[in-house]
Amino acid sequence: MLEVANAELEEAKRSKETTEQDLKGYEVELAMNEATIQTLEALIESSMQSRISLTQDEISTVGSVLDALKNQKGASRFVSEEDPKLVKEEVTEGALGTLEDMLAGVISQTTQVEEECRSEQNIQKREGNMKMTELSGTSASAGPAVADILFNIA
Repeated sequence: MLEVANAELEEAKRSKETTEQDLKGYEVELAMNEATIQTLEALIESSMQSRISLTQDEISTVGSVLDALKNQKGASRFVSEEDPKLVKEEVTEGALGTLEDMLAGVISQTTQVEEECRSEQNIQKREGNMKMTELSGTSASAGPAVADILFNIA
């Protein structure tokens, strides 16, 4: 009878050690997942900042060209007061319209890129939360097993 009790005790100790090792493994996996999530969030943020910066540069360039055309249009008006035959206002207005269309396109593209980045961030957050929920559920289910083993040993 003592031998059976000793065998059960040894089995309980092995089970406890296995469970503790599993728990440590889950904790390591959780830490790695958290680090991965942080890295992905940083990459998304960096990518988003790069896209925003490039778009702002494009907007600035288009704005500069637009200002130059407006100045040219003003100069053309001044010259037209002197000699109306020298000015081709239709060409200037056409170019101005084209630039305004380009600017509207850049703004639309910027909005779309920002929405895509937000969507990517939300997906990453949801996946991270799901992983953490899975791991905490696994750890919680391991908890009662450890408690049962310790109770049986005592």
